[in-house]
Amino acid sequence: MAAGSIERQLAKLLQSRAQLFALLFFLFALLNISTLANPPYWDEILGLHNQAIYLARSNFDLPQLYRAQEQFRNGGSCVYPFGIMPFVYGALYSLLPPVAVHIAGHLINLASLAAAGMLFLRLVRKFCSPGLTLLWGIAAFSEPILSGRMAAQGQEAALAFGIMLSLSLFFNRREKAALAAAFAACLIKTTGIVLLCAYAVWFLYAAAAGPVQERRKKLLAALASGAAAVLFYSSAALLATQDYPEKSGVFHLGIALLRYHLVHFYPWVALKLAAALLLFAYLFFRRRLPSACRMAILPVFLGGFFAAYFIYTGPQLVRYSAIAMLPLTLLLAYGFRACGEKRAALAAAVLCALQLMNQYGALLPELPPHLAADPSQLERSREFLKVIEMNRAFAREVENAPVLPPLVCKWPYPQILTMPELRYVSRPLENVFSYGLHARYAPAPEADPATLSDGNTLYLYAADSMDSWFLPRFAPPPGVRVVYAADLGGRPALLLFSGIRLLKTP
Repeated sequence: MAAGSIERQLAKLLQSRAQLFALLFFLFALLNISTLANPPYWDEILGLHNQAIYLARSNFDLPQLYRAQEQFRNGGSCVYPFGIMPFVYGALYSLLPPVAVHIAGHLINLASLAAAGMLFLRLVRKFCSPGLTLLWGIAAFSEPILSGRMAAQGQEAALAFGIMLSLSLFFNRREKAALAAAFAACLIKTTGIVLLCAYAVWFLYAAAAGPVQERRKKLLAALASGAAAVLFYSSAALLATQDYPEKSGVFHLGIALLRYHLVHFYPWVALKLAAALLLFAYLFFRRRLPSACRMAILPVFLGGFFAAYFIYTGPQLVRYSAIAMLPLTLLLAYGFRACGEKRAALAAAVLCALQLMNQYGALLPELPPHLAADPSQLERSREFLKVIEMNRAFAREVENAPVLPPLVCKWPYPQILTMPELRYVSRPLENVFSYGLHARYAPAPEADPATLSDGNTLYLYAADSMDSWFLPRFAPPPGVRVVYAADLGGRPALLLFSGIRLLKTP
């Protein structure tokens, strides 16, 4: 009797959008309360907050922002030329102190994920019992990649909401609204192009497999979604603000790239994806699904996303895949219809247990030593939070030092040590110099020859990808004088040292 009452209350909750959203937001905030005031880190510093702070400082001087010299690859601040989130954060920086901006950023992320979760649960409820729906909800949000986004700022959470909103409208047969939402999602981040492309493919499939009388309508929808995707992609390609000199897609690194990502980032995601696709294929080819099945949009979207992820000629960042995690779990839940409710519940429970154990990467292999503190790779789970704490401790130590000799460092440490808006230091530190790609929006000047040829200059080695992107590497040779050291998991993560000369004096 009690179990039936709980089931009815849960079913009632799943029917109320407002109550479900409020409950999820409260739970997410409670689970992440210790990170709500965290400062931005790594790519948030280089991208979103870079552009937002520039906009706030310049009173939203858009002509200057979009000039060629302000492009990201030149050390400028035009990182997301179409993105609305930098403008949201820019407005916040104009109105609020930095700590309030960062708390607001975390709350925006949590609200976005709560809204996405509400839509996800209501979709799962269409084919699952209330109890099983709850299990799949826990399985969705205990995914370590998505769980990590709850503890960050960034744009992936808002994009995940935009994608789930579009898919929800699509599954409810509101196709024009779904395309409009997908187009709007591209204004959050151009990664939303993948969903527009998936719609183009699905509408072509529906035109061929569905009723003849709807063929013209489906073809027009395919044309609209394809044209929107081409518009966004061509505009981004013309601006090319996020390009790097390095090329790292599969056409350049081949099977090594696939193997590295599958082993270090996606072993569990790959298993979930394989299971979801196999179960869907079983349902599809056994003709248990209607012609022009709307659920077919999910394998098209997921396949397109991961194909684009690995072919993209730039750094593939794990957090990009956060937008695929809810659609993946939705497809997995749908596929397990073929196995019966008891087996589906067991699978969801096992998945929840494994993912909860993996929140800090316990079930993932160690990264290579030279990437032990790379947040862009530690975003595979909540491991990146350890890097934030490490960097805050380092910045406090440097700021409290009575005398600071010249200190040369690479992104994002010039920003961390000289931009109080980021809340690692309370004032811009003097004698900090940048090396490699120079961030012109940070007070730290470029390291000059006199500094690089002085044997007393301090160099900061961080075990992250920036150290190898901007050569020479700062990994200290034997015999140097180490003045500060921090480790993660017993491996060197930060080393501040002197005793080398990058430029030899004659």
